[in-house]
Amino acid sequence: MSAMTATLPRIWPSPGGTPLPPTGMAEVFRAFACDLAAARRAWDARTARFIAGQFDELPGEWDTSRATGHDDPLRDALNRGGERLLALVATCAYWGDDETDRWWIGGIEQLAEPNRDGGLTSLLNLVRAPATMVIYAAGVASLAAERWRTLARILTEPHTPDPYTDSDAVPVAVLLGPADVLSLRKSSERLYQQLQPVFTDHLALSQAAYTDAWERFEYLRLIAVYAAGRSLNGAPHMRRTGGLDTYQPLPAAWLERQVARLGEGHPLLRAGFLDGHTGDLTAAHHRLVADFSKWSSRVAWGGQQFIKALSAPGQWGSG
Repeated sequence: MSAMTATLPRIWPSPGGTPLPPTGMAEVFRAFACDLAAARRAWDARTARFIAGQFDELPGEWDTSRATGHDDPLRDALNRGGERLLALVATCAYWGDDETDRWWIGGIEQLAEPNRDGGLTSLLNLVRAPATMVIYAAGVASLAAERWRTLARILTEPHTPDPYTDSDAVPVAVLLGPADVLSLRKSSERLYQQLQPVFTDHLALSQAAYTDAWERFEYLRLIAVYAAGRSLNGAPHMRRTGGLDTYQPLPAAWLERQVARLGEGHPLLRAGFLDGHTGDLTAAHHRLVADFSKWSSRVAWGGQQFIKALSAPGQWGSG
């Protein structure tokens, strides 16, 4: 199987006994990726051939017949070989080019394909979780490397049906956020934690660089969500500034600086994100900031009331 024509394997929680990728090859790739990140190896034709071979080493099929019922499906999926796939995709998205992008970007639609057999909504959504994992691994990596054309493709090109509406297929990045597929408390934060080794080990990014890239990609993905007429679903994992009723997501200031400096000349817009329209980006940005402020204020206000209740006289009884 050639990596140029291969489709990505579907990976999601599956019963015990499903074969795992060879652990030896995973360690070889980890060492190889670290050499690449440390500039001990160049991204050249030989490197590209090695990466292509790694895609060929991935299992061709994964058992998708049923979920395990484990409490942590994301960890289960990664333990069954997902981390290696995500590391491969992130490495290609960070170091690669248009040619190597072809090895993986087309597989996102395959991973996002909905299960039409019926069943529990949470499990039906969970089937599509690997698409979200790949979107984030590739998106964060391409943003960190400032590969804007690749980032625009990730946010706009892969499409998937929305089984709950009559609308046409929508971008995978818009429809399948962490909260949409994982059904976990703080889904976005959990995905951030699970992807961390991919970036700090394989790509050798610092913790600060990974966090910045994560937050900026998360914010741009939400811009795409709002530009599509949708809204915030679940808690985004990003730092905030300001106070009650004036909270702002930290990456909002980064985006504002980028747009003020470059306008429609920004390489992400020139690559086709939001059809290159600064006005659409700005409008989505303002709606997102307003909703984020309301949500953050509700969370902060609830926390303050809880702390006041705990500190009230007699709360814990008398000794």
